[in-house]
Amino acid sequence: MKRTFTSLMAALSLALVLPVPAFSAGATIELDNTVDTGEVRYESYFEDFESGVMPEGFHEGADSARPWKLDSTQSKSGSLSLRSGVIDHNQTSSVALDTDLPAGTLSFDYLELTESCCDVMELRINGKRYNFRKTGVSNQWQHIEVLIPNPTRRVEFTYRKDPVTIAREDAVWIDNIEFTDTISPTADANDPDGDGIPYDVEQQYAALDPYDADDGFEDYDNDGASNLSEINSGYSPDVANIFVRKNLFAFYPLGDISWDYRFSNGYIATVEGQSLSAQGRFRNDSSGGYEILERREDGIYIMERGINDTDGSQTKYVYHQGLLKLPRHIRLGEDVYSSTDLTMTLSGGETFDTRVDVIVSLLEEYQLLSSSSSADTLMIGTSSRALSNSGDYVYGSSYQLLGLDVGTLAFLGDAPSDLVDMRVARIDNSIAGQASTSTSDKAVSRTTGIQSGGGGGGSTSLLFTGLLTGLLIWRRRMSA
Repeated sequence: MKRTFTSLMAALSLALVLPVPAFSAGATIELDNTVDTGEVRYESYFEDFESGVMPEGFHEGADSARPWKLDSTQSKSGSLSLRSGVIDHNQTSSVALDTDLPAGTLSFDYLELTESCCDVMELRINGKRYNFRKTGVSNQWQHIEVLIPNPTRRVEFTYRKDPVTIAREDAVWIDNIEFTDTISPTADANDPDGDGIPYDVEQQYAALDPYDADDGFEDYDNDGASNLSEINSGYSPDVANIFVRKNLFAFYPLGDISWDYRFSNGYIATVEGQSLSAQGRFRNDSSGGYEILERREDGIYIMERGINDTDGSQTKYVYHQGLLKLPRHIRLGEDVYSSTDLTMTLSGGETFDTRVDVIVSLLEEYQLLSSSSSADTLMIGTSSRALSNSGDYVYGSSYQLLGLDVGTLAFLGDAPSDLVDMRVARIDNSIAGQASTSTSDKAVSRTTGIQSGGGGGGSTSLLFTGLLTGLLIWRRRMSA
């Protein structure tokens, strides 16, 4: 079951096939949920749970299936911390602190021992979600600082489980909750709620709240694009816009091309692309596996892929109708839906049939700028789901930056990587069943000028000297 679930997660990824680089026992003390929940005024606050009793102002959240507990199995300092309740799939465990805090800095330590994706820990202030959603298996305590508004009446921590998979402790811990009425120099004053929209920008629009992460995903002017997408793409979120449809064939060249990607640890992964004899078919290979693509009139589809396992074996996926990787045309804020039947073959020969649904979205459009060059750039997001053999859905998502005439500039997510070099021998613009695309749809190499049917070679290293500078600027903007 676990192997099938993990393999299904790999099947849902639409990124290129790249390699991705015991606790002590203790007593658990039940919380006393009868504690008075009246608001308590604080100018400063610190709670490390070392008293062994439920602190004043804490109580179980309204939608919580099980209460949080004082726990001695994990702690950042001292001997006790607060642990989420034992919950089942699709359930939440929530704890709230009713208080009265002025504007300032709230900080806490947290530990997550859950599955590697999909379960989340959320932080809400005054009922509004801050963009702090964590899950994983870091096995280490982390520290977070957030700016809170005046007044802050409620602080709520929620652990939420997804529909499938039990992993590790399936729990999160918090410790050392602290508030000061000053602005911490390490807290993000530029974007308190962490939704990607700067504080001063949110202040310009009545519909936006700098302390509400959810408004970044809303569409105030009803033009089809979220507030965050419009602001990051240079549009006003309060003016209905008509967005130009982008031709993604020009942003994802295929043929005899190779790309080098660098991970944060310095590891370089090379993807080798080649045209196959079948019209409109292409293959990409790397040390992480392979994928076979088909370019059709309406988009680029994954037909087959193999994912290499750490033990040297390989899991094979056959998408019978093709899994949509990129639609041919898309506009900002648009979602393109597709589905296909999937046969998954594990390394031991066991097969599993299911169906995959996918949504591809254009999230942002802009130019990466540097002193020497610029590039039209798109951020593409993909959400997908597949039905597991237990009858539950498994969900996946991926994000990538596409550069005009270049392809994937960067993969975003748990194992981010950036393009550092591209070598072009031949760009092929054929579509399945046709000889070539129209001239307007041809992807042309910036440095070689190669078009469909052309030959020759070259490297775009000089191009990426400029583009990567722009990419670093983009990363700083996104993390601001």
